[in-house]
Amino acid sequence: MHISRVYIKNYRNFEEFDLFIPDGSPLTLIGGNNSGKTNFLQAIRLVLDSSMPPWDKRLSEDDFCWSKEANCWVAGEEIVITITFSSVSNKEEIQSLLYSIAPTNNGIDLDSSEDNLEANISFVFAPSSINKEGGYDIEEDYIGFLVAGRYHPSGYYYLPDGSTKDYGDTIISTLHGCKDKKDFYKYFYLSEEDIEKIRENPKVVLEKQLSKQSYANKVRKHINLLALDALRDVKNDFYFGYRSLVSQLIRGCAKNNSNNSVSKEVSAALKNLRTSGAIPEASILLDEIEKRLQDKDINLLSNRADLVIGTPKVTLENIGRYFNFLVNLNEDLKTSQDMNVVGLGYQNLAYISAIFALFELKKELILNDSDEKIKIVYNLLLIEEPEAHLDVQNQKYLHTQIENKTQKLMELNKSNGEESEDEDKQFFAFTQVIQTSHSTHLASKSDLKNLVVLQKGIHQAKAINIDSVLQANSETYGHNRRILKQYLDATRSSLLFARKIILVEGLSEKYTLGTLVNSYLKSINPDINIDIDSEGIEIVEVGGKIFDPFNALFNNDLTRGLNNKCLNLRDGDSHLEEQKIPDYKAKYEELNAEIADQEKELVVTKRNIYTFEIDCFFIPDPTNPNANNVEYLKLILYRFMRDGDYFKKDETFSKRIDAINKFADEVKSNSIDKDKFDSFFDIILGNEVSKPSISLYLSSLLKAKLLQDPAEIETWNGDSVVDKSSSVTAFDDLPDFVIPKYIEDGLSWLITK
Repeated sequence: MHISRVYIKNYRNFEEFDLFIPDGSPLTLIGGNNSGKTNFLQAIRLVLDSSMPPWDKRLSEDDFCWSKEANCWVAGEEIVITITFSSVSNKEEIQSLLYSIAPTNNGIDLDSSEDNLEANISFVFAPSSINKEGGYDIEEDYIGFLVAGRYHPSGYYYLPDGSTKDYGDTIISTLHGCKDKKDFYKYFYLSEEDIEKIRENPKVVLEKQLSKQSYANKVRKHINLLALDALRDVKNDFYFGYRSLVSQLIRGCAKNNSNNSVSKEVSAALKNLRTSGAIPEASILLDEIEKRLQDKDINLLSNRADLVIGTPKVTLENIGRYFNFLVNLNEDLKTSQDMNVVGLGYQNLAYISAIFALFELKKELILNDSDEKIKIVYNLLLIEEPEAHLDVQNQKYLHTQIENKTQKLMELNKSNGEESEDEDKQFFAFTQVIQTSHSTHLASKSDLKNLVVLQKGIHQAKAINIDSVLQANSETYGHNRRILKQYLDATRSSLLFARKIILVEGLSEKYTLGTLVNSYLKSINPDINIDIDSEGIEIVEVGGKIFDPFNALFNNDLTRGLNNKCLNLRDGDSHLEEQKIPDYKAKYEELNAEIADQEKELVVTKRNIYTFEIDCFFIPDPTNPNANNVEYLKLILYRFMRDGDYFKKDETFSKRIDAINKFADEVKSNSIDKDKFDSFFDIILGNEVSKPSISLYLSSLLKAKLLQDPAEIETWNGDSVVDKSSSVTAFDDLPDFVIPKYIEDGLSWLITK
């Protein structure tokens, strides 16, 4: 079995949150700060983590959904968190319990099969009474409890393909006495006696009967959950306390019938160290201490007892205190070293390795103060920021190893069946990992079906499964998935974290655009310190003209897809064929036809007329062909020559300047065609420099000119003063830079709230 659904109602920044999980593979939730990742893991723990102390489950007014009205609990609002288990197909122990609470086809319109049943376990924080007169008091009237039931509080359930199906009136109104489906989350857990009273009188005042809690508690005993928060202290968690990994690993490995033998052996070994003379210096020291303790003037119990130093009695509960994790970093070393000698990154890797070892070893629990044995049938590892303290390569390595390890455990779970004669292999607990992350490297390594973006919306957090978004269009799904799986590397995955996205064709646009965006932001808000990062804008180059797979992630239907603005900046050259453009303004308007209600769109495309380089330097404003940035191009080429990287001879440079002037005149006279602009940069660049290199220099120049960056000003106006005989305009004399219109129009739309 595995968690297939997490539903959260009215908890913190989740007004109504519903995440469908297609299978038990490692799930990665990514998102910006304050998007709800920590709250999501905490919600799961409220339902499944039996180690949480009771006071952590006593919620407060701050735990109610932040988009709700203040004091919403006065009116009886409830918090409900439901975990759904799927693939409940083995009728042993916990499975039989889950079967008892899973939906069945007993005449009810549910699409369940005996081989893939679902079971729901919920944590509810709600008033203990229904229809109480007057307002509820959160301290006196509210209680938190677990409940396992056949029906889901949302009023609908998921089919295996990820689509949903509503419960019919038979379940909502007839079985539960609920008149309005949106209120079903307040009725789904009520006992039959309560429901019968509500049918007779909807306004009846009664105390709720919570008889189904026992089912949930029994199920949860079979779950082994470990949670690693972002600020984890692996040093302490390795060693200290009853729940330290050392203690748990030893208890998990020790056979139940030899628990006493293990404890006795370790106790005897420690006692032997004290008495055998194996530690002579220590014995001398301890003897000296005992002698002093037994001095009649010191020992207050001298007439009754002697004080001695003995060895501890070791049990499986305290055995972790006497053992430690060590590490061998060098094969030449004869002795192992403490884990403290390695960095925090390696300690995290070792810690997670120990957890997986524990999952393999720990097959059952012995309840405290009893001989009752509880078989563990499900392991859940919740990791917040698994990339903590890890470099890029180890982030990727960790994710790959988690996927491989869980896959191996899944295979063992399937292969070790009831027919096995080996008692240890008759059952193997299913292991599932859910992690939250800020790392683009983890995002790029995750399979699309197991990658979820958590977005903070206007009213609540929302989960977007990348693969499900692409499935919205069955005709393009296969193609778009293949492209994105290949293209969403660590750099491009940054678009999943951004608030606003700009997609460009290549590196030339990407290198320059950041400076242009900052310049534009500065021009519209000169008194406010904002920039591309504070606005959450990410520039992503798609490596060509394949925009559609990226655009498929953004959907104008706010119920599906990433709800971010996405600006496409594209070349117009593919529309030109070989004809000349007699009217730049008309062509620009044709390429950028107005959208009826542009402000409601999430994806908008703006096109130049030719290419980024042509339009940027020669025709930035289609309404005014005489306006250009040609002098900036000349200064960049001059700087290449002065740096010794390009145009080794002055006469070569002069020829290139002549070519630029000639091309600029042809642009002004509308006499260039596709062949000319295709070949122009080949003529002036030859094989010595690339277009992206020009873009890098342009970005530096614009930081100096538009953003007044002191370091960049020194670069362009320091020891590289232009020779007056070069026909190149010096930095101080450059005209105002004309931002290309298609970029300015696009930014105007993007920045609008």
